[in-house]
Amino acid sequence: MGYAVRHVLREFADYNVLNFKSIKTRFSGPITPGETIETHMWKEGNRIYLQSFIKESGKQIISGAYVDLIENNDKSYNSTNYSPNSQLSENENNFGLSSQMMPNVEDLIVDEIDNYSVKEYQAMDEANQGSSVQYVCAPYGSHDGQSDGGDGQSSRIDKIFGGWLSVRIRDHKELVPIIKTVYQWNITKSGKIITVWTLDLKNGEGSVYKGSPNTGKADCTLTIDEESAVNVFEGREDAMKAFMGGKLKIAGNILAAQKLQQLWAEEAPRGSVSLDQQPELQPNHVSITSSNNLDDSSVPVSGLKCDIVFTVFKNRMHEEPDLVRRLKVVFQFNITVDGQQRTTWTCDNKSRPEGDVYLGTPKNGKPDCTVTVEDDDFLKLMVGKLNPQRAFMMGKLKIKGNIMLLQKLNSLWLDLQKAGKAPELPFLTDMMLKTAVIPGLKSESMIVELVQRMVRLPQLCTQVSTLIGFNITKDNKSVSKWTLDFTKNKLTGVFERGLPEKSDCILTIDDNDFCISSGRIQLDGDRSVAQKINVLFTTPTTKSKL
Repeated sequence: MGYAVRHVLREFADYNVLNFKSIKTRFSGPITPGETIETHMWKEGNRIYLQSFIKESGKQIISGAYVDLIENNDKSYNSTNYSPNSQLSENENNFGLSSQMMPNVEDLIVDEIDNYSVKEYQAMDEANQGSSVQYVCAPYGSHDGQSDGGDGQSSRIDKIFGGWLSVRIRDHKELVPIIKTVYQWNITKSGKIITVWTLDLKNGEGSVYKGSPNTGKADCTLTIDEESAVNVFEGREDAMKAFMGGKLKIAGNILAAQKLQQLWAEEAPRGSVSLDQQPELQPNHVSITSSNNLDDSSVPVSGLKCDIVFTVFKNRMHEEPDLVRRLKVVFQFNITVDGQQRTTWTCDNKSRPEGDVYLGTPKNGKPDCTVTVEDDDFLKLMVGKLNPQRAFMMGKLKIKGNIMLLQKLNSLWLDLQKAGKAPELPFLTDMMLKTAVIPGLKSESMIVELVQRMVRLPQLCTQVSTLIGFNITKDNKSVSKWTLDFTKNKLTGVFERGLPEKSDCILTIDDNDFCISSGRIQLDGDRSVAQKINVLFTTPTTKSKL
């Protein structure tokens, strides 16, 4: 912990220990002599949030920590409060407090700094060494002299919050005990806040109102330009990409921001601030709309499980910059079936800050590690069912290069799973290990995507509570059958091969139409059931962060 605090003082206090006020931390792992500590930090006001890793292994040893620094105008914590005999320890390179000083330092660990909040900040780009970080703090509730009512420029976003979003809260009260968060939205224009809205999904039945939270502070504050906010709510821009691109700034509980996709996933005010009514439907057809602009030519149809797994990685790599940053390695995976090589994939964490996954051999130089493995064994490696070293000793795995790199990849991937960043994995694992992937069908990959979306929509289990059948056809012939069971698990629906013996709803759809979610679906049974699962086809998978 001492070295982590030194890192903070070096970056934000000019090595001056007298600026230190308090620290709160949690140790999440051990460190042994000879290992190097790497500390990641970001600042909000006078509070520095930090987490530390072992540089050699990438394992986290300090998490959920923050250091509070003394404000320049805070008279209660100036140097006159300390003992006249206080001095810095020379053998600690002017970082730590000496034994004479320590008894005079009060226990000032606090849960939050009152009266001040981050009004504006630029996120630190840890991958870009030397990038500057600017922060501005202001008394809580002040907004550059702008009233919460704005200046008339915010009418468009105000209609979305006051109209469409209010209706969504009213119609989906069941989300309040699931999300349990108070959000404050600071809407800006030309860098200035023009309106503020509070989305309270913690108290009562939920509410949306103009201005800062009526009581207390927001758990999560989102600052975004008006145009980008409208694009996000109307589904033209992905919220996660807006965050990664710096258009959306988040203060407070960043993970809480991910819960919002449950609210706007099902419908969005597409091109309008009022919801459009569904068109008149034919008796045995149902319209399922889609926000997915998927290029169906890129959907794997090889029948290889690895192609589906790598496609998931490819679509989600940009959402896990920490994984890329902690493992600057180029992997080449040669995938075999019955000993015959069938395909090659590259995972490149060196060439681009966000990493890259693509079909083929490395485009930039040679790989650091080349892995040759059977398709089924590769899946087992990725889901923690097969240890890399044990597989190597059993001859199931051939490695050219440093075997420890693969072990490190496996460890990082398992750490992500333990952190709850891949909640869909147990369901995907069970499904893909039990059954083979049918070659030539794009719907096989789409089922995997639906599982990824479904685990982020727990309200479906209470809304649907039945079995739904999917009859996939090609050239007017049934080629694949699935059951989506919302009765087995309280958190998510479960996909299994075959149609259910009894079902309230059977959807018959062509393989290509299912892939692009075109809406051309034949329905046998209860139409309302199909309408309830419409959310699965309107939630972009990229909104579901690992």
